[in-house]
This record gives sequence, C-alpha cells and structure tokens, in this order.
Amino acid sequence: MKISAKRNWVILVILLALTPLTLIIKLNNGVGRTDGYKKFLEGNEQDKSQPSYINNISINNISNDSNANTRLDKGVVVLMFHNVKPGTALSPEKFRETLHLLKINHYNPISLATFHSYLEGWGEVPPRAVLFTFDDGYQDNYQYAAPILREFQYPAVVFPVMKWFSPYPRRDVDKSGRPAYQPHLTIAELQDMVKNGWEVGGHSYDGHWLVPVDPEGKERIPFLKGRMWLAGRGRLESENEYEARVWSDIMLMKAQMLELGLPTTDFAFPYGAYNNKLLGMLKQAGFKYFYTTEAGINLPGQELIYRVAVKSDPQETLKAIEKRYLTQKLSALATVSVSR
Repeated sequence: MKISAKRNWVILVILLALTPLTLIIKLNNGVGRTDGYKKFLEGNEQDKSQPSYINNISINNISNDSNANTRLDKGVVVLMFHNVKPGTALSPEKFRETLHLLKINHYNPISLATFHSYLEGWGEVPPRAVLFTFDDGYQDNYQYAAPILREFQYPAVVFPVMKWFSPYPRRDVDKSGRPAYQPHLTIAELQDMVKNGWEVGGHSYDGHWLVPVDPEGKERIPFLKGRMWLAGRGRLESENEYEARVWSDIMLMKAQMLELGLPTTDFAFPYGAYNNKLLGMLKQAGFKYFYTTEAGINLPGQELIYRVAVKSDPQETLKAIEKRYLTQKLSALATVSVSR
C-alpha cells in the first residue's frame, strides 16, 4: 500500500535517530549489519585503514523495486577545497592521500558536464560520484593541486575571483577585517589549467570581502549578501543601491569570463552567503547552478548545490563523504519500506 510522503519522512527521521545506537534493518528479508557503522560513529582507530563502513549494510535483497535500487549509492558529493600547499591545513601530501583514499574506496570523480546532465535528469553518474571544486583561485591550485590531479587523471572545477587576476591592491580580508592576501592564479596559469581539463565557474568580480554595516565598521557582512554602510553619506545603502552594486559586480565578472573564453552557468557564493535577491540576479544573468557551503548530497532537479568541506585529515574527509552516502541509503531504504 502507499503511505503519504509525510509519513515517509517520519519513518526516515526515526531511522536516523536510532542509527547511532544500532542499525538493524530488516526489509524484505534484507538484513543490515551494525558493526562497521557503530565503529564509524565512535571513530574507532583500528578501522581507519578500511573506512568504507556503509558497505557493511546489506542492501542486495531489500527490494525488487528497480527504481528504488538505483537510488542506493547514487547522488553526487561535491567536495570544496581552497588551498593546497605546504604549511596550510591541506598540504600536497595530505591532498594526495585524500585522492588515494577516494580511489581505493571506489569513489568516481566526474566532470562538470556529467554533473550538469545528472542534475537536469537526462544523464547518469556512476555510484559514489564526487566532484572536486576549488574556491577563490589561489596560485597553489596550479602549483600543487593540478599536478597531483593530473597524476590521478581526475577532473576539477575552479571558482576564481575575477578581479584578482589584475595587479591592484586587493581587498581580500578575513572576518575581522584584516588583510588576508594570498597569491592568486595568473591568467596564463588558468588557461593552462583549462587546457589540461579544468573547468571554471564564477565567484564574483570583486565580491570576496566583508563590508561594514555600521558607522564604526565593527559589524561586517559578505559583499554580495546585503546592504553596506556608506561612510560618505552616513547611512546604509537603499535596496536599489544594493541591487545596483551587486548587479554591476555580476556583469563585470561575466564580461571578463566571456573575454577569456570561459562561459559558465555555475556560481559559488563567496563565504557561502546568499539571499533571494542575489539568487534572482544571478539567474537573470544566465547562471543555473549555485554552490553553497552547506553539506549534503546532490540529486537531479537541484539548483542549490551542497558541498562537503575537505578536512585536513584525509580520513575525516572520507568519513564526511561516507556519512552523506549513508544518509542517502537510509532515505532510499525508508522509501522502499513504506511504499510496499
């Protein structure tokens, strides 16, 4: 019999609430094992050499529903990188180890074109699909990340801040307003990356900084997120002024990308910050896919793209990815159980 979508979600929530204690799934004679998942939650050090814990869940005999089975292990996890260089949270050695762990655990990196076709509902992705994305466009992406990706023959996407290609005093600041300059890609380096299979998305023209919202500048918000304080006029921007400023940034970004031969429909929000007005303006400018900093798995029909932030410890990155696919499996299992 059919049960309402509301009840589907109730059952899924119950499943997710119970799994930290035990995972006993008996649906259509399919039995789920608990050992691997419990050790995953407890961070058992002995299991870190083989961390594909969700493989311990037996799903082979759960359902004869072919549509339901195709949802298991499907979806795309988008990984979010920034720097890859010595002396940072993710060194080149740790980056290489991360890629190696993904490879031996049967994850399948995909291209941006494959991701688009999947989101649009007419393309397929392999099980355990992942997409690599790099925000900001730092020079170390070219120096360190690109050669290692080339070794593994993995595709990737970079979201550079377009004005940072120009030699001018940057307004790149941290959350307290202090300068946070890091060397950026040159146009020649970006072009070389594109020749070697990298794809490029938008990340603003000059929108990767925090603007004041009060006279003292104590409170700051991302440039694209909302109205800024106009010190010369002693007031906040009006809504029209805010929209004009953001629209100008979007148009300048798009113009430079087109000048470089880099048309794109993908945009990553600086700082992961957005609102409905920003989303509407980006759509008006021709963008279709919007990358957040919210964790999750991506399925057909989405326009807001979830991403998993890469950790400094490759094992922790793997656990974060496994968690997304485990949640997707449980969702599919719950759907199977309530629709029979």
